[in-house]
Amino acid sequence: MSDEKSYTGNISLNIIPDLHDDGSNWFDFERRVEECLTMCSLASTIKPICEPLCPAPIFDLADGASEASVDNHQQAVARYAELKNAYDRAIQAWEEKQGKACMAIRSKCGYNNFQKIKAEKRAYKMLAILRSGRSTGAGKLIELTTRFYGLTLADCKSVADFSGSLSQINNELQNLHQSTAFTTVQLTLRFLQGLGSAYEVFITTFQQTHNLFETPGQPAVSFETTVQKAYDEETRQSSSTTGAGAALAAVTGTTEFCDYCHKPRHNAAKCWKKYPHLKKEHERRKASKKRNRDDSGSSGNRGFKKQRSDNSTPATESGETTDDTGAVMVTCLAMDLGVETSMQHAEDTDTAFFAPIRALQNVWVVDTGCTNHATGTLSHFKDITRGNYGVCGGIGGSVAFEGIGTVHIPIPGANGKDTTLVLTDVKYCPQMGAFNLISVSQLFKKGLRPSITQDAITWPVGKHKVKASARNGLWLLDRP
Repeated sequence: MSDEKSYTGNISLNIIPDLHDDGSNWFDFERRVEECLTMCSLASTIKPICEPLCPAPIFDLADGASEASVDNHQQAVARYAELKNAYDRAIQAWEEKQGKACMAIRSKCGYNNFQKIKAEKRAYKMLAILRSGRSTGAGKLIELTTRFYGLTLADCKSVADFSGSLSQINNELQNLHQSTAFTTVQLTLRFLQGLGSAYEVFITTFQQTHNLFETPGQPAVSFETTVQKAYDEETRQSSSTTGAGAALAAVTGTTEFCDYCHKPRHNAAKCWKKYPHLKKEHERRKASKKRNRDDSGSSGNRGFKKQRSDNSTPATESGETTDDTGAVMVTCLAMDLGVETSMQHAEDTDTAFFAPIRALQNVWVVDTGCTNHATGTLSHFKDITRGNYGVCGGIGGSVAFEGIGTVHIPIPGANGKDTTLVLTDVKYCPQMGAFNLISVSQLFKKGLRPSITQDAITWPVGKHKVKASARNGLWLLDRP
C-alpha cells in the first residue's frame, strides 16, 4: 500500500467510492473518478484520443532513385527523427500519467473487479472493462424504472434531494442506452407528481402558469426551473404561517412545533412519541384530577363536562388531538374574531363555551390544505343530498360526511351592494362543529384561478371579485 500511495502522488482518493462488485454504484464511481483525475490534471488519461500518436516510419529508397528523391528522403528521415524524439518524450510522460490514474482506479476495486483490470495499463480501457461488467439488460432497466416511478418527496430529505435522486436514476438509464432515458417533459411531470398532496395547490398553479410542452413562440419550462419553484414553495411552507399545518397552529394560538414527531403545540422535550413515559405521567395526573372531582361531589357542571368530552376533545399538553373540533381551537379563533370568552370560563359555564361556536357558524376559512368545501352547519345548505358517503379531511383529522349540497353565502358586491357566492359540491360534516372551509384546490378544479398573496386570496365570479382577507395566519372570507 505504501508503493501505491507514493505512485499516485497527490491524488485525492477519498472522493472516489469503492466500486461494488455488481456495479450498482457505477454512475457515482465513474463521476468521482473523473472529478479526482481532473483535479490532478489527469483527465486526459480516460480519453483515448489524447494518447500520443507514433509518427509513421520512413521506408528506404529503392536503388537508382534520382538525386532529388534522395534529398527529399534525407529531409524526411531528419524530420522523422525529430518527431520520434518528441513522441518518445510524450509517451514517457503519458505512461507516467496512466500509471497514476490506473493505480487510483485499481485501489477502489474489489477482488473480482481488480482481477479483470490488473493487466491493463490504460485508464480508459479499465473504465471500459468495468463499465461492461456492471449490471445491464432488462433486469437493470426494470429496476431503474421501478425506482423512478416509485420515488416520492416523502422518501427524501428535501426537494433538492428528491430532484437529485430522480436525475441520478435518469442518468443511469441513459448509461444503459440512449433510448431508455426519460425526456425533460417526463422528468418534470414525474417530479411534480412525486411532490405529494402538500404541494397540490402549487402544482395546479405551476401547470397553469408554465408550459410543460413547447408551443410556437413559447418554450417548455426546464426541469431546473421546476425544481427551483418547488424549492421556493418548500421554503415558503416551512417559514410561512399559511397552509394546513400552520393554520392549525394559528387557530390554537401557538407556533410551537415538535422537530421529532412534526406535530404542533409541543416541543421535542415534551413529545410523547419520543418519551412515552411522559404520556403515562399525564394520564396518571388526569386520572387523579378526575378522582378528585368525583370525590368533591360537585354535580352542578358534571353533566355539561361529560357532554363536552363526548363532542370535542381539547388539545393535550403533548399536542395530540382527536378528529373532533377541540375547545382550544374554537375559543382561540373566536377570540381572534372579537368574541369575549376564555377556556377557564368554558369549563364552568355553558354560555362561555357555546358563544365562540355561535360566532364561528358564519365564518368561512379559505384553506389551501383541504381538498373539498366542507361545513358542519346544516342550515348553510340551500339544498343537500343526505347519505353515508364515508370520510374526508376535516379539522384535526378525517371526519365522516353525511351529505353533499349547495351553499349560498352573502358577500360584499360592487358599488356597496351585497351579492351571493354559490358553492357547489359542499360536504356536510357534523363532526367538524362550527367550522366552515372553502377549498382552494376545489376552486381550481372548478376552473377558477384564485390569486394568493400574503394579505388576501381573491378570485373572480362573474363580474364580481370574491376576497378572503388574512387574519392571524388564516384567510377569512369577507362578509357584508
